[in-house]
Amino acid sequence: MTHRIEVSTEDRGVVFEVHGLVDPPALANLEASIAFVRQSGAAPKVVLRPGAEVERSCLDRLRALDAEIVTESPFLAAWLAADGK
Repeated sequence: MTHRIEVSTEDRGVVFEVHGLVDPPALANLEASIAFVRQSGAAPKVVLRPGAEVERSCLDRLRALDAEIVTESPFLAAWLAADGK
């Protein structure tokens, strides 16, 4: 499975909507994009859309992103909140 990241703006900053699989290449893309947005002074937000999946190897890096993370899947929200358990 691949990923697609849609970028939009809102009053506070930039929104990255993630569809598909968050794997190491997708996460590297997010990390670079978030760093760029932070340098411009905007607040980044990552929205994991319904059906988004996260590779287990990416969980800690995803949690560590310097961005607000919103999950639209209750399962994924619980998994991210589990803090590595």
